[in-house]
Amino acid sequence: MGFQWTERQFVAGALCLDFANTVIYPTDPVRRVDRLVGLADLDRWIASALRYGPLKDDIARAIVAAPELGDEAGLSGARACRDATDRLFRAAAVGSGGDQAYLRQVIGAYQEAVAVASFRFGEEGLDLAPRPGSTRIDGLLVAISQSAMSLLLSPEVGRIKACPSCDWLFVDRSNSRRRRWCDMRSCGNRAKAKRHYDQRRGA
Repeated sequence: MGFQWTERQFVAGALCLDFANTVIYPTDPVRRVDRLVGLADLDRWIASALRYGPLKDDIARAIVAAPELGDEAGLSGARACRDATDRLFRAAAVGSGGDQAYLRQVIGAYQEAVAVASFRFGEEGLDLAPRPGSTRIDGLLVAISQSAMSLLLSPEVGRIKACPSCDWLFVDRSNSRRRRWCDMRSCGNRAKAKRHYDQRRGA
């Protein structure tokens, strides 16, 4: 049946980071799990992303309307874009300079998206949308590429953090900038329970 995404997996605050978070424990080679192994996995993620809201409405409609998902080459391209996005914004999370190769890859994905997209000027700037005849993967890459470029050029790039429990990326939009966990209901509560257990054990 495959992994079933719920609202709790869409906690990053940016579509490109939610997509990067399709790898569980991304920096741990022992525990690392890729949730996008096959085309059916990607299709389920798209459907869940549309349901839980990280896709923009106009792009979402175009993705839903696309009759074809895409092929294995499209899946490979999506995963490559995801991995470059993860590594680029992970560098931002720790305040390092990052790798030019990942920056070029993310910018290149955006350039490719522009080449197969229509555009309009909206209230928040340039809006891209997949052209008729695009696959759902094409539409997704347009949306992710725009999300990544918007975040890169935004002051919010300085608010990106990595969860100390699962290592997922998220944008800390709290006023105090002290948000620590990707989701308090999952990683935060597990950490609190472990701390309580360790304290009782020590006592």
